[in-house]
Amino acid sequence: MRERQSSTTAEIVCSWRALEASLPARHRILHDPYAKGFLGGVRARAVGAWERMPSRARLAAAGALDRALAGTYSFVMARHRAIDDRLRAFEGQQVVLLGAGYDSRRARLRDALADKRVFEVDHPATAASKAERSPVAFAGAPLAAAEEVQVDFVRESFADVLRARGLEPGLPTAWVWEGVSMYLPEAEVLSCLQRIAELSGPGSWVMFDALCDAGGLEGVTTRVASAFLRFVGEPFLWTPSPAQLSELVVRAGLDVYEQCPAADLVGRYQPARARRGMFDCGMCLVEARTRS
Repeated sequence: MRERQSSTTAEIVCSWRALEASLPARHRILHDPYAKGFLGGVRARAVGAWERMPSRARLAAAGALDRALAGTYSFVMARHRAIDDRLRAFEGQQVVLLGAGYDSRRARLRDALADKRVFEVDHPATAASKAERSPVAFAGAPLAAAEEVQVDFVRESFADVLRARGLEPGLPTAWVWEGVSMYLPEAEVLSCLQRIAELSGPGSWVMFDALCDAGGLEGVTTRVASAFLRFVGEPFLWTPSPAQLSELVVRAGLDVYEQCPAADLVGRYQPARARRGMFDCGMCLVEARTRS
């Protein structure tokens, strides 16, 4: 991400959540009624035009978007949903949203998070953008309390900043790290997971996604996406094989509980989407846990 610029990919993903929210309930994976409020300019107008389309046309357009993105759109919705499910079941005391972007879980999961210490961590530019748009997005909705933590990841240690803001090392902690690892060099991914392991007590977990099949980069769709991400200053930097991904998690001092490819993850929630045979994006969701 370019310095002083909020994350473009975070806003793109937020726009996808807004599109998904407009689909009929039986067809969607995730419902985020707050996402649209975080959008500005062209993306807000595009979502408005999408919402005015007939239901059948919206479904067709969602399918076309998914095919164009090699299944990435549905994977991202399933990623959010799987993490939501784990957070609802989490009985620990602390939750860290690392690289929170335009996350709306404070509203969507308010009851589940109400008794926990929640930290929303992001780069100052993205955090400021979210703070500016939150009054519109949440529009008076009841929210779980959260510490909004700004970290310049190039110059600061997120672990040190979190300790200074009240995170208690050694407690059971849930870490959500979405849409970040593929934009970092391998050494930084390893360092981040090591810091998570060091700060977390028994019963802690981290869920993060990865572009875990470098062969997927050979597809036309992914090459176009890679070019766009380089243009906006958020290029793919880490594309391990599934085996390399598992090995790195273990090196960080964590245990792999699950490593779920995109098609399998989407199939949990919308089997019809999983049967489209378009999941060439190479994405997977990892849940890693602290060692007892």
